[in-house]
Amino acid sequence: MNYKKILPKEPGNILPYKQYSVAIILHEIQGKEYILLEKRSPLLAYQPSEISLPGGKIEAGETKEEAAVRESCEELLLRTQELEVYGQLDSLHTPYGIEVSVFFMRLHRQERISKWNDAEVQEVFYFPLEKLLKKVPTYFVETAHIFDEDFPFEYIQGGKDYPFKTMKLPYYFYPVEDTWIWGLTARILHYFGEKIKEIS
Repeated sequence: MNYKKILPKEPGNILPYKQYSVAIILHEIQGKEYILLEKRSPLLAYQPSEISLPGGKIEAGETKEEAAVRESCEELLLRTQELEVYGQLDSLHTPYGIEVSVFFMRLHRQERISKWNDAEVQEVFYFPLEKLLKKVPTYFVETAHIFDEDFPFEYIQGGKDYPFKTMKLPYYFYPVEDTWIWGLTARILHYFGEKIKEIS
């Protein structure tokens, strides 16, 4: 038996993570750097009216980078040649089965974005990059274990008293216009801000 046949072409995740790609897009306007953010359409089934980065689910047959570029162009009505992809940043894995690949890009356009895909985007925000260099409110939420009623504790050393590990997740909050950025988007922005601080 050739056991090497079980090896994947590229290592992935043992658990079935849903794969998404997002883009941090810098756009310089009058000498000032901004990050493009979207307010999602209220008609969307998933996270309606929330603030997010451009991006979405990776479709079959496309790379993570291709997904980030495609979604950005579809949502913001951009042309691919307007986007310069600098590269891929670190990914974000959530406790609820989502892997988010993050790509760093620049939009080469003189004017601000004034039109977008209304089916997916309600509004576009220009978030000043400099705001990521300031301290923001941070809170922590600890995960909890909720077991099925028939969970076999008798198979575990210590039973119900076993010291199951928990995780404290940071939540960051950034004000934009009359609302707040939080959740995954804020977590990615905070990470990006820390990377910018390293070179400032």
